[in-house]
Amino acid sequence: MNKFDQAWCYEIVRLHEHDGNRLDDGHANLRAIETGPPIEKQLLTRALALTRSASLNRSLSDTRRVMRIILLAVWVISFLTGASAGLASLGDGTQPVNVIWAIGALLLLPTTMLLVWLLMFVIRAGSGGWLGHWLEWLAGKFLRKGDTAIAWRAWLRMAARARTHQWWLAFITHTAWFWVLSGMLVSLLLAFSLRHYTFVWQTTWLSEDVFVQFARTVGTLPAQFGFAMPTAADIRMSGNIPVDDPAVRLAWANWLVGALLVFGWIPRLVLAMLSLFLLQRANARYRIDAHDAYALQIQHKLEQLARVYGVDAPPGPVMVRQRLVGIESDQALSPSVVAVLETDLPTQLHAQMPVDTVLLPPVDDYVSRKQTEQRLLELKPHRLLLIADARQTPDRGMMRTILAFGSRAVHTEVYLLHSDDERARVASWEKQLSEINVPMQKGDFAAQTRWLKGLTNHAPE
Repeated sequence: MNKFDQAWCYEIVRLHEHDGNRLDDGHANLRAIETGPPIEKQLLTRALALTRSASLNRSLSDTRRVMRIILLAVWVISFLTGASAGLASLGDGTQPVNVIWAIGALLLLPTTMLLVWLLMFVIRAGSGGWLGHWLEWLAGKFLRKGDTAIAWRAWLRMAARARTHQWWLAFITHTAWFWVLSGMLVSLLLAFSLRHYTFVWQTTWLSEDVFVQFARTVGTLPAQFGFAMPTAADIRMSGNIPVDDPAVRLAWANWLVGALLVFGWIPRLVLAMLSLFLLQRANARYRIDAHDAYALQIQHKLEQLARVYGVDAPPGPVMVRQRLVGIESDQALSPSVVAVLETDLPTQLHAQMPVDTVLLPPVDDYVSRKQTEQRLLELKPHRLLLIADARQTPDRGMMRTILAFGSRAVHTEVYLLHSDDERARVASWEKQLSEINVPMQKGDFAAQTRWLKGLTNHAPE
């Protein structure tokens, strides 16, 4: 999870608690205290723990999914609209294409809207465009219930505070027009490849020189990109009577495609990429407000808890270090169970599991922890193997989880993955587990396999 998503989780938790929704933050507060200063890091750690335990991270993913679906739908509609407009500008091929009307139909609206966007951006100092604002309103209609409404409010508040509101609205607006113009380009390329078109410009009052100058002015910049433009003689010949010469027809087709590409498609692509770059840069620099009333309140709570029991100090009256007490042998209902704590089980270890061993889903949040406790209460295994990552810090929350799970089994052991990694905290794990009377194993997993099968009393280290 990147820093912006972490900040988003923090804002979701802040709004959730601000609205009076009480959360079980005991474990989250301990994780925050054990993380240590600065306070911004502690606030983020607490928020991430709470989003996992209260399943608030689901609202974040749901909100992001709705936003992506809406944006994808707009892009598809924009492309189809552009393709339809491109074909309409050329007609059905039975009549000559009036190049003046065609280029007006292709570029007049996109260019006008681009100029309006630039004008409004300057005047209003950050307008993202009417299309972006409309999509923001539409997303708000879909995200107005439950936790997704809180996640959407959190997103809007972060955008306002980071001053990225105009950039992501601009990104939506420019990408929508980019796909409109892409649809026009594709339709022109297909139409010119599959149909026979002739071109005229026609006039009643104006002289030929006006259209010669207009066509050459429009075609000057596309010619720098390799598009062959009609000559002055070709332009004059294409007045009221279409010229059915392959070279002339090719030149006019290039003129239309080149003008659409250079004056429509490329500017929108550049502006969309610029908006995305500025948006990502602003998001990367975003920092939570650690000095508002909510943050100061949480900071005060963490300081009080830290005084009651320090992270490195002996357990105080609030955190009495218990020792594991399992169930009696005659209470066991199943032979062996394996649970994975806040990590992923390697494929090779999964293949070594005995057939009669029950492998529970990974435990990585509050909900999965409660579900695992309930399953262990039903299974009451004779042997319980808990698999953890030696590179993680064995905090008090992890020890409480091990105690809770072990109290529902006859024998409990912990097996450490990645114990030979230079980042492994094997000594810390061994110390913490010894204090709660839980054996720790590492190394060859075959020994744990034999223990799960009941072939040995304890797996040797």
